[in-house]
Amino acid sequence: MRRGKWKGIEYRISSHIYVGCRGDIAKKIQVAILRAFIDESAVSVKDGPAFIFGGFIGSVLEFERASDAWQEGLDALPALPYYHRRESQDAQRALSFSKTISRFELQPVVVTMPHRPFLSRNKSAARGRFGSKVYDWAFITAVREILAWVDENRPEGEQIDFVFDNRQEFARCRDEFFNRFSAEPKGIWLRAGTCTPGDDKKIAALQMGDLLAGEILECISGINGDCQKKPYFVVQGERPANH
Repeated sequence: MRRGKWKGIEYRISSHIYVGCRGDIAKKIQVAILRAFIDESAVSVKDGPAFIFGGFIGSVLEFERASDAWQEGLDALPALPYYHRRESQDAQRALSFSKTISRFELQPVVVTMPHRPFLSRNKSAARGRFGSKVYDWAFITAVREILAWVDENRPEGEQIDFVFDNRQEFARCRDEFFNRFSAEPKGIWLRAGTCTPGDDKKIAALQMGDLLAGEILECISGINGDCQKKPYFVVQGERPANH
């Protein structure tokens, strides 16, 4: 647990991952083809005290069902071409989308990585180096811990494919970290499938991750009050874990 202040607001953040606020979903994912869709929030320290990955793990079929329901929400008046938490200030729309997600067997994933340790780095010396940015370490944490979760909760031999929102930093992380360890897999890396970029304006599952990441950002930034006392967290009736 890390404590501090951002713009005068006290915050508590974790520098690793939280997987599993819906305890029995691991037993309910019936289809062996798994995917993890991951989107980001607070890319810059100007946006919040920590970089955040938010996303979901589920079967291909469950994501297809959830995506169809998500599209119905987008088509509802006033229609939206896509959903982005920062662009939409409609709290009722966000709540409606949250309820949509909660109808499906999707396992939430949250990674928070503090910006502060990276602010004092020599940007010129670190330019282009893997491991020099907050994104890199959030990516490492997300992939490693999701693989560990699959290894612990899913049948032997089952693999998971990763889809991250397409950013410039993604290609470096995939090439320097994911491809390196998955080329000759050992341990949890036997669970690694593919790792590809996606467009969060076109892929509903990434928009779901954006909603989750945005709500976690509101929690740690103190927006909309104490998140422990408000039921807007994406899985109804649940709360973020304290690390």
